[in-house]
Amino acid sequence: MATRAAALLASAPHREHPRRTAPPASRVATPSAAARRSFFHPAARRWGSADGVSTTTRAIGFDLGERDEDTSRGDVEALALIEDAASVLFLQDPLRHECSQAYLALLQQISLKAGPNKLFSAYGEFFRSLRRSGKASFVDVVLDEIIAGRGNPVAEAVARTGASISSVAPVDLAAVAADLDLLQRLCVSEATILKWCERAAAAASPSRRQPASWVAAASALGVREEGADVGAE
Repeated sequence: MATRAAALLASAPHREHPRRTAPPASRVATPSAAARRSFFHPAARRWGSADGVSTTTRAIGFDLGERDEDTSRGDVEALALIEDAASVLFLQDPLRHECSQAYLALLQQISLKAGPNKLFSAYGEFFRSLRRSGKASFVDVVLDEIIAGRGNPVAEAVARTGASISSVAPVDLAAVAADLDLLQRLCVSEATILKWCERAAAAASPSRRQPASWVAAASALGVREEGADVGAE
């Protein structure tokens, strides 16, 4: 079963990360057949290797290439991400996870240009929730919740009735494709989030610069250890 699922996932195309600019509605791609199979069947999990993670994320439409050189204003970016989260149609369960709630609360503080006290308090809660989750990064949390299919009425209907994915209404498939785009946009790297926090604290009055030891610990968040197993059941 795992071998067949792996073959289906490997056949899915690799999509470009949309970053902050939403593509026109006419250009939003419907997930490929392999991608839809991997998404709607909770049994299609990730395997304990970096290649397995890469294959699965491509299959459900995520491009996790590190392109977080963005130097625009963190408060504007954070507000756009909050709006992305509020726009999700079906796949709301990943956003209810403890780590997602802490992440959104941190984005809220960044968007409001909060002072260092509130900002780093929110960052600390995000840091702790991610470490408690046992996942290497926030995107791992989101991907696991997406693949599990909990709270997704389309996935649950397919699993319950055993109906073919081709029988799902086009409007529902379009909603799933839109949600995947939104959730991908939401998953900014931990390095970028840290950068936004540091910039906001430096611009505050009075300003705040975190100790080197704190920065070192925060910089390690989201960095996968080489050779570590990830996404294993």
